[in-house]
This record gives sequence, structure tokens and C-alpha cells, in this order.
Amino acid sequence: MRLYLRLVQMDVRNPLREAIFLIQISRQDIVFEQNIEEKPHIGVCDSCLIKQIFCNVTKNASEGIDAANGKKIRDSYILVQALQKDDELTIDIIDNGKGFPKKDRKKLLKPYINMREKGTGLRLAILRKIIEEHGEYIELLDAPASHH
Repeated sequence: MRLYLRLVQMDVRNPLREAIFLIQISRQDIVFEQNIEEKPHIGVCDSCLIKQIFCNVTKNASEGIDAANGKKIRDSYILVQALQKDDELTIDIIDNGKGFPKKDRKKLLKPYINMREKGTGLRLAILRKIIEEHGEYIELLDAPASHH
């Protein structure tokens, strides 16, 4: 098998906004907030893969909301932030769903590790691999306490 990546210089705000839109149209029950700076965020990446990353992380956030104690969360939200400092771009996807477990959290980035009844446990592992192939990294953090 041979995998080709088409790495191009691009503004990553565009695939980020497209990914948010794709999830948002299927999840009218969730309020989506965006804090994406007006200045371009230029990176070198594969445009299809970066959009897949953003779609999957946003979908993961929506499923975290669904998994929150099996109850419907009032005022469900997903906040997407993209902030650039010098040559480092940080993208945060913050939701008020179930959250990640405190113990062994990093294991969720490995294949076949899943904390939900459904699913294969591959999504985060695949995302981690794609991100690492781009020379970057992913962290699983708690949402800030001050948010919503």
C-alpha cells in the first residue's frame, strides 16, 4: 500500500469552518460557537486530511454531549477556538459533554480503546496518527471550569 499526501500551504480556517458546518447542520440541538481569529492561519498540510481531523474531533465532541450520563444536556454547546501565537496555531474544541476520564486518558489515543458502548475505538487513534504525520500533536484536556 502506498499513501500519498498532497501537502500544500493553505489557510486552515477554511477546512475548520467547513467541518464545523458539516457537523452543525446535523446537530441542531447543539449551539456552536466560534472564536476564530480574522487573520489567516497558514499551515502546510493535506487539505482533505486536515478537514477529516476537524470533522472527527467535532463529531467526537457532539458524541461526548450525547454520552453525558445518558441524559439530554440543556444548553449543549461546542466552542471552537483557533488562536495563533507566533508560528504556533492552537485549535481547541471545547464541549460540555461527558469529558475524558481522568485516569489513563492518553490510552484513548491508542487503537481499539473506547469509552463508549458503540464505536471501534479507532477515531482518536487515526486522528493522532494523521496529526503526527504532519509533525504536530494532539492533547486530551478537560474543558476550562469557567466555561458555560
